[in-house]
Amino acid sequence: MPTLNHIRIKRSDYLKIFQRMKDYTNQRSEHSDDDYLIMTEHEPVYTMGPSANEKDIFSKENNIPFVPTNRGGKITYHGPGQLVIYTLLNLRRLNLQAHQLIDLLEDSTMALLNTYDIQASLVKEHRGVYIDKKKIASVGIRVSKGCSYHGLSINLNTNLNHFNAIRPCGINNIKMVNLSQLCQFSQTQLQKQFLTIFSDKLSIITGMLIDIQTESDKIFNI
Repeated sequence: MPTLNHIRIKRSDYLKIFQRMKDYTNQRSEHSDDDYLIMTEHEPVYTMGPSANEKDIFSKENNIPFVPTNRGGKITYHGPGQLVIYTLLNLRRLNLQAHQLIDLLEDSTMALLNTYDIQASLVKEHRGVYIDKKKIASVGIRVSKGCSYHGLSINLNTNLNHFNAIRPCGINNIKMVNLSQLCQFSQTQLQKQFLTIFSDKLSIITGMLIDIQTESDKIFNI
């Protein structure tokens, strides 16, 4: 039975998390080592995937750092009030393809929003989750040695003005939206709901029962 270790980190530095995910993935063995689902919020940062373009940066006047990263996608913003969910999964062991994991993250987000009576949708040309053509969640992963890292970000109550300094995900004229603009929620409860939805859907896709374990936020020394 695969084990999914769930870790909550209240606030974190993006570069520290990024480096720790890379280190863990690089040292993973084929059949051992548990999978992790990490939920956190970052200090303000713009992250730029390999396909990011300097033309997608409109301003650097807010003193928020721009950090190159190796996840799929272009440029986006992370900051307080945004839930970031990292999926460190052995895809080979789970017999899961990268595109299936991305689909799973999107489907889990839409199912989560549906519990709040919010109808979300996908956009054919672009990854992520949208509400009335406004983007509420972004997805980008990296696969190395058959294992995934990076994942998903959901706007809960973040400062959307910071998206104005960039062309988010390289999409022209895209508007972002916070969940707090649409409903009331408890972030602690929301995180529990996502974990349940994600693990249930993962079990269905893989045909494997997923054992969820809650781990200390110190386990990754972040």
